[in-house]
Amino acid sequence: MPVELTLYYRNNCHLCEQMFAEINANFEGDLRVIMVDVDSEQSLRDRYSRIVPVLAYGDTVICQGRLDNAKLEDYLAQSQP
Repeated sequence: MPVELTLYYRNNCHLCEQMFAEINANFEGDLRVIMVDVDSEQSLRDRYSRIVPVLAYGDTVICQGRLDNAKLEDYLAQSQP
């Protein structure tokens, strides 16, 4: 069963688009990515506006700005039973 992560993004953000594409290319089937637009709520805009994209599991930030494959792989290895 894939791990469910959240990608906080902004429309027309090339870094956000790049991170999503890299996740799909490198981790297909291992992850289910829920996309959340930081501009959809003021609280999200306040928290993530300056640091998108942000890949997170709950309140745990795995990486931001660019995909960190090593951190994501470590996280996935720790989350497996």
